[in-house]
This record gives sequence, structure tokens and C-alpha cells, in this order.
Amino acid sequence: MRRNRIQARQHGFSLNEALVSMTVLTSGLLGLAQFQGEMVRHGGETRTRTSALALAQHKLEELRERAGTDFDGIQNGSDNPAQGAGDQTAFRRSWNVTPHTDPTYKEILVATAWTSVAGEHESVGLVSLIAPNAPYSARPNVTRTPTQAQEARPPSEETAATETTHSSDPGKTGPYDLDSDSRAATCLCRRDGDGNSRLDSRSTDANCTPDCCQTAESSPSAALCDTDDCSFVARCP
Repeated sequence: MRRNRIQARQHGFSLNEALVSMTVLTSGLLGLAQFQGEMVRHGGETRTRTSALALAQHKLEELRERAGTDFDGIQNGSDNPAQGAGDQTAFRRSWNVTPHTDPTYKEILVATAWTSVAGEHESVGLVSLIAPNAPYSARPNVTRTPTQAQEARPPSEETAATETTHSSDPGKTGPYDLDSDSRAATCLCRRDGDGNSRLDSRSTDANCTPDCCQTAESSPSAALCDTDDCSFVARCP
């Protein structure tokens, strides 16, 4: 009976073994809790840094839009942007403007600063170059100067020449007779295989005649007919 009791006691756990197991388990749980705390802290710092960069980028966009209306008014400045929902970090934003010439542009540094949970001063910054967005005229600034012949010509001769050009023929308004050209009909002519020009049957205007087609053989439109049996356009008065 005594031997059986001794064997039964040998199959159990001692107090020392239980204490060692609890110590190992507690150390693991403490390490896991500490790791989780570090992850939460780093996640909060990442969100804060992302918010600071977004504030700097937003200010750069504001200054770019202002460059089109008030480029000279872009100067150094600072502000305290409003905090976002659920964000307890107080940011301070500042921008430093450095003007340049030839070409004209401004170098802008926007920095966002804050104090971390550990009491350390943190900041992020963005740099951009901004040029004036004012539109420029596409026409060159050309100053016309009179030629020597125009300077030597008396004003009376210039007036007479102008009147002769525009008033020599009451029925004309320039080098072309617009009235007669507007009365002309656009006719479709056709060149046969034997080289003769005739009126196309699709031309129904009364002014379109075979003689007009033969007369128009020397026109630029007829000159495009480099092969036989092709069509060309003629102006028949």
C-alpha cells in the first residue's frame, strides 16, 4: 500500500513547476501587450504624419491657384489649421517664399509642425516651384514702320491711289468682280476619252453650256484631270 502511494505522488506536478509555467506564460502575455502597444503608437504617429503632409499639400494647391490672380501677393505666412474629426494633434503650418527672376517663378517651402505624444517636436515639409499663370497674347508685338517709298509719297498721292483702287469701277469692290462672280453658275463638266470636254448631265443650271466647259479646259480644276474620262468644275457666267 505504501509503495502505491509513492508511485501516485510521482505522477503529479510540483509547486516549482507550476510557478515556472506561470512565469513563462505571464512573460509572453506581457510581451504581447507591449508589442500591441507599440503597434498602436506607431499607427497613431503614421496617421499624424499623413495628416501633416495632407495639410502641406493643401496649402501648396491654394498657392498654385492664387498664382493665376495674385502672383505678387504670394508671401511668407503661417497659420493653425483646424483639427480633423477625432484628431487631438495641434498642427502649425508655415510657408517660406523665395522669389526668382529670369524666368520668373517662386520657390515655396511649406512645413507642418506638431508635438508628438512623447513630447518630441516633429515636422514635415514640401517644396514646389510656382510660376505666374497669367495668359500671354499669341500675337507678336510688332510695330509697323512706313517704308521709304511711303514716306516719300505725298499724302495726296496716297489718297488718290486708294480712291483709284477702290472706286475705279462702281461694280467692283476690289481686284475681283464680286457681282459677276456671284452670278456665275458652278457647272460639272466631263472630259471624254478623246480629250474633248462636254457638259455633264447632272448640271441643270441654264448658264451651264458645253461651250463653257470647252472654255474652262485651261482652268486649274481641269488641269487636275491627268487621265481621260474624268470630271472637273467650271464657273459659267
